[in-house]
Amino acid sequence: MSKSTNLLAGIILGSVVGAGIGLLIAPSSGEETRNKIKGKAGDYKKMMDDKLSEFDDDFLDDLKDKFEDVKKSSSVEYDKVAQKVKDLEKEISSKIASLRKQKDELVDEIEELVEEAEETKTA
Repeated sequence: MSKSTNLLAGIILGSVVGAGIGLLIAPSSGEETRNKIKGKAGDYKKMMDDKLSEFDDDFLDDLKDKFEDVKKSSSVEYDKVAQKVKDLEKEISSKIASLRKQKDELVDEIEELVEEAEETKTA
């Protein structure tokens, strides 16, 4: 459990125990004491419901905030990776073009050498 949950549970438990002891040692008739306990129990139930609702709202807000942070972070990381992929695509395309050019130049040189060899052979 988180610290805030433990604190909330401690406060509620302490309040209930304190109120119960106070009602039991107060000079009242049995029926009055039961009515007081019933009234206080209703008050504490409402207080607990309010606190739990508030806790749930805070928890959900925190969860939503964390989700948004992760979503933004993921988006930023995705954009970085996408940019790296685009950069690599450009680099690879450039290297492929360079290799094709070198291949074409080598083919041309080989063809020239073959022609020279044939000319030398016939001469």
